[in-house]
Amino acid sequence: MKREQLQVTLASIGDAVIAIDVAERIVFMNAVAARLTGWAAAEAHGRPISTVFRVVRTPTLTLLLARDGSAHPIDTHAALMSSPEGASIGAVLVVRDLAAREQVETAHAEALAHAQAARIEAEQAHGRATFLAEASRLLAGDLDYPATLHQVADLMVPRMADWCVVDLLDDAGVIQMVAAAHRDPAKVVWAYELRRQYPIDPNMPVGAPYVIRTGKPQIFRDIPDALLEAVARTPHELRLLRTVGYRSLMIVPLRARERVLGSISFVIAESERRYTSEDLTFAEELADRAALSIDNAILYQSAQEARSAAERAAEQMARLQRVTAALVTTNTAEQAADVITREGLAAIEADSGALFVLSKNGLTWEAISFCGYPPELVLELSRSAASEPGPLRDALEARALVAVETPQGRAARWPNLARVWARSGDAATVAVPLLLDQRLLGVLYAAFRAPRRFSADDRAFLEALARQGAQALDHARLYEAERLARTEAEAASQLRDHFLSVAAHELKTPLTSLKLQTHMLQRRVTRASLLSAQDQRTLGVVVSQVRRLEQLIGALLDSSRLEFGQLSLVRAPVDLCALTRRVLAEVQLISERHQFAYHGPETGLIVDGDELRLEQVLQNLLQNAIKYSPNGGLVAAAVSPQDGMVCVVVTDQGIGIPEEALSQIFERFYRAPNADQQQISGMGIGLYVVREIVQLHDGRVSAARQQGGGSRFTVCLPQLRPVDSHPLDRETITDGSAAQVAERNSEGQK
Repeated sequence: MKREQLQVTLASIGDAVIAIDVAERIVFMNAVAARLTGWAAAEAHGRPISTVFRVVRTPTLTLLLARDGSAHPIDTHAALMSSPEGASIGAVLVVRDLAAREQVETAHAEALAHAQAARIEAEQAHGRATFLAEASRLLAGDLDYPATLHQVADLMVPRMADWCVVDLLDDAGVIQMVAAAHRDPAKVVWAYELRRQYPIDPNMPVGAPYVIRTGKPQIFRDIPDALLEAVARTPHELRLLRTVGYRSLMIVPLRARERVLGSISFVIAESERRYTSEDLTFAEELADRAALSIDNAILYQSAQEARSAAERAAEQMARLQRVTAALVTTNTAEQAADVITREGLAAIEADSGALFVLSKNGLTWEAISFCGYPPELVLELSRSAASEPGPLRDALEARALVAVETPQGRAARWPNLARVWARSGDAATVAVPLLLDQRLLGVLYAAFRAPRRFSADDRAFLEALARQGAQALDHARLYEAERLARTEAEAASQLRDHFLSVAAHELKTPLTSLKLQTHMLQRRVTRASLLSAQDQRTLGVVVSQVRRLEQLIGALLDSSRLEFGQLSLVRAPVDLCALTRRVLAEVQLISERHQFAYHGPETGLIVDGDELRLEQVLQNLLQNAIKYSPNGGLVAAAVSPQDGMVCVVVTDQGIGIPEEALSQIFERFYRAPNADQQQISGMGIGLYVVREIVQLHDGRVSAARQQGGGSRFTVCLPQLRPVDSHPLDRETITDGSAAQVAERNSEGQK
């Protein structure tokens, strides 16, 4: 057991261990010895030690020759082994590989150096992190980035540089030095003076211009004098650059959102150190944070400006809306002009103003609205020659806004108006033409007692106001023209309707006498057979034409009554089936070329209506069907209930109604174009009267083209049921008898 423990102990030793017996044969060899000699432990067991452990000694070292021929410098130690009784039983040889030991010591030294370097780097990283944190705190603390950049530049000196300069690119593309730092404040003043005397050349191949142009950093560990000579533009500038004493230089771009805002330059002059790539990395990180702060400040400033602009725009829009709302209520040029001068000039805070228009002959300016001028000056300014030099003429000729911001500018431009302005006290003036499709409708003139700068927003507002004013004046002109035309049309319509009413009444008296005489003559000659068949037919034509003339006069009277709202209804329950059948039978007697048909129940579809007027509707529709079917054909009338209504549909096979005429067919005096082509006479009143009578009955009427030819007219009236009013009996309902119709006809003629 002790032997095994000894072997385990010897195997774990870091040096090579070989045990031999008294005969110097190998009895044990650990793994290190096997690796060093090249002999496996099992293979070396029992061999003489001189075979496995071959040694060459020199004056300075001992070399072990391994089995593969390689030599290893070694150091050896030997110890005898004895039995418990004290007898010698062998020896133990401990061999140390000096080459491996040297490697270990070298590795240890290197590890120690690396640890020391890591500690120094960690300390530097911590310092840089602390520095960046301080710089970030400064950069994030204020949106006034020029002041913040001064603090950051001061923070760099002397920690990172002897000089620190921050350059930014302005909106015009000029590189401006916004911050500089040095331990000596006098040198900072000197740096600004140097930049003032020698502005930076944006095309320089090195330095801040190159970095800003390309977005690439530059580092010069050492700055040779040749570089200073290359960038100096004059001998004096070269002397100044040499005075600075540049030793090492580092310039990094300020980048944000893929654009370069400027650069930061770090200069070593008095110090002995030189910039390294690690310094450049640190400087770039600092520049990124500074650029982010600058960009945030610029964005904030832009947002503030945008908000202010939006507020101004909203205020101007509100003003325009107020002006627009006021202009909507105007109907005359004078009213529109008053709104423009009162509301518009107040919106731009003008002290006075006027709106001028050209006279009809174009030779004179005439003011139609004044604001802010005393009465005595209004008289003087209200009229002036269009040819006289001044704001009005310039605005007219330029077709654009004309503004003068100072009394000096006004006097130099229009010296002829010096006396007038001396009395008015105007210092700044603006004239805006009111244009509509390049037509000049007027000029808005505004005056200010103090000099006034007209910004782009002011000009845009005035131009928008002028457009609104031009539209309002044009609207007033059109409204006045339309009002006059409407007045004339109404007068003509009243005159026409009065004439038709008088003419119809005047014609009715002789026509009644003529109708009576023709009927008496017809009965007399019929009884006595005094006329031949041809003369009787002629007399029949006379009677028919008298009847037609009576209908035309009746239509004219109805049209006149409808126009003046004088057509009244005498309502009673009417059986529309019986009425339709009777009217259809009467119409059939006057036409031999047409066939007539009725479809529907015999009786029972009741409406609440004026029987005489409903008969007039049916007569007009059926006679229309006959008239517009000159070649004959079927004329049909169908009565049916539909959704609480009673509908009468009259159809024919005539010339039909053109599609484009359907929307106007019920208008007064309108006739479809195909009626004239077919030489069908008429005045265009009948269907107008039909529509008005139906609408007075709370009904509806429509017209349509028949498929295959002809027309279809549909009249629908509310159906009357017994529960809708008092109980109905047969005597209450008008059945359309001839006696009742005659009675109503006589009542209608009274």
